[in-house]
Amino acid sequence: MKLGSAAIGIVIAGALGYLLEPSFRPALVPSAKKEGDKQAEKGGAGVVTPPAPGSNPAAPAISAAPAWVASLTPEQLPPSVTLKGEARLPIPGSAQPMVLPAGMKVKPVRVEGKHLIISFSGTMEGKLPVMETDLVQQLGNKPPAAAPAVATLPPEAPGAPAMGNPATPVAAAPPAAATPAAAATPPATPPVTPPAAAKELSPEEIVTVMQTSVKSGEIKEFTFEQVLGWKAAEDKESGGETYQSGLASYKAETIFGVKNIQAQALIKDGKVAKWIWPKSGMEIK
Repeated sequence: MKLGSAAIGIVIAGALGYLLEPSFRPALVPSAKKEGDKQAEKGGAGVVTPPAPGSNPAAPAISAAPAWVASLTPEQLPPSVTLKGEARLPIPGSAQPMVLPAGMKVKPVRVEGKHLIISFSGTMEGKLPVMETDLVQQLGNKPPAAAPAVATLPPEAPGAPAMGNPATPVAAAPPAAATPAAAATPPATPPVTPPAAAKELSPEEIVTVMQTSVKSGEIKEFTFEQVLGWKAAEDKESGGETYQSGLASYKAETIFGVKNIQAQALIKDGKVAKWIWPKSGMEIK
């Protein structure tokens, strides 16, 4: 009889536990959410939330060029500048411009306001804002220092002591005694000698003068080793003057590969006065 009562009690207790267990579960087992909240409270101060996928902060805009840039002279420009973005140079006779990629080095020619005129391979020019190159950064974000003025000495007065030995006085020559004949006869006017005409160079001499100019480093655009050929050319008028001229053909690396380019020498008084590009007539520095 006792065993039967115990078995019935066990069955009743198991049924009650099965039916009442869901209501007691929150009190017995903490939820994952509460555990997570506790962990967040302990270490939440050091958690860095990553940016949302696809977010990309906008790049800072290029600032305007400083006011002093407009006063820069060609002599104050560096030998080359680096493009910060693509530059498009117009090609004569073509509707499609030449695109120069960012990071390419080009030669600055001159500044026009807040724009920089650049040259590529010596045959094409383009115009773009100064701040699209690293010109201002190369100059240290400040205008270059002006060249020091050259002091000039005043002319020496007649009879002044020599500069090499100021302690030694210079004796003045005694005046010559005037004679009646010399006083009566006016001095003769010396004949005027016309200036000698400049010597015309032969084709061989023109080539020699050009080679001497390149070897001495008067031009930086190319070297003597790059030159493929030399020849004398017809007389060239530039700046209201007429020069003898010669052509030097040299090879240079361009974005289209190695190209043959010509430079023209303008010769005056037996030496090269300046180098120019034959088509545009612009001077090569």
